[in-house]
Amino acid sequence: MREKKKDLRNEMKAKLAKLKPEELKAKSEALEKKFAESPEFEAADSILIYVATSSEPETRKIISEALKRTKAVFVPKVEGDFICVCRLHALEQLLPGKFGIHEPPGEAKCELKQFDVVVIPGLAFDLHGGRLGRGGGFYDRLLSSLSGNFIGFCFDEQVVGEVPKMEHDMHVHKIFTDERVIECRKK
Repeated sequence: MREKKKDLRNEMKAKLAKLKPEELKAKSEALEKKFAESPEFEAADSILIYVATSSEPETRKIISEALKRTKAVFVPKVEGDFICVCRLHALEQLLPGKFGIHEPPGEAKCELKQFDVVVIPGLAFDLHGGRLGRGGGFYDRLLSSLSGNFIGFCFDEQVVGEVPKMEHDMHVHKIFTDERVIECRKK
């Protein structure tokens, strides 16, 4: 199973590497717009959302819009082998943290466990809500302790027939891509 995951990770990384910067930008803009206009975003009072790295769909416009609408915005912060959840009040607070991922400064506080919406990155997703992360298990550990509407964010090229799954792997309820919204059906 680990070998299948490794192969799919390599395949997805190669596929993403072929996309030109202007394609990535256009795809991210389409995805952010689609999500910002969605019923899920409109209805959410609290949102946990990742801060994108250069190889992930961008999220800063969504974060900015959520803050503008006075939604409670939380972002992940890596602490050791875990991701904690930190309240974000302004994009300007973000600083490079572990793995170069932007996160709020200071000590992480992991008090909140329930969110209206949890936006999750992944290298690949399948139609059943299966998610392939980057291999550290950070998000699976975090998601196992949270409740909310789990939403996968990816480019349409990252939706595959089936993601290899292990017992501890968490699923998403819905996937937003630059081209479509997928209601996930568990296998």
